[in-house]
Amino acid sequence: ALMDILQQDRREALDQRQELCDIISRLQGELQGTEEDWDKLVSQSEHLKLKERTLQLDWETEQKRSLSYFNQIMELEKERDQVSAATH
Repeated sequence: ALMDILQQDRREALDQRQELCDIISRLQGELQGTEEDWDKLVSQSEHLKLKERTLQLDWETEQKRSLSYFNQIMELEKERDQVSAATH
């Protein structure tokens, strides 16, 4: 009877060991998947930061260009007004 109990305990221990090995294997797979997802998110974040910076620089360039156009128009209007005042 003692041998039966020991054999049963051994079988249960082996079953538990196998279950734990399966859990560890599953968790390792999940961890690898999570790390791959994390790497993708970091890459996307870096890409978006670069895109944001590019858009910011484009916006600043357009602002400067717009201000330059505005100043040119103001200068042309000033010259036009001077010519108009000189002819009247």
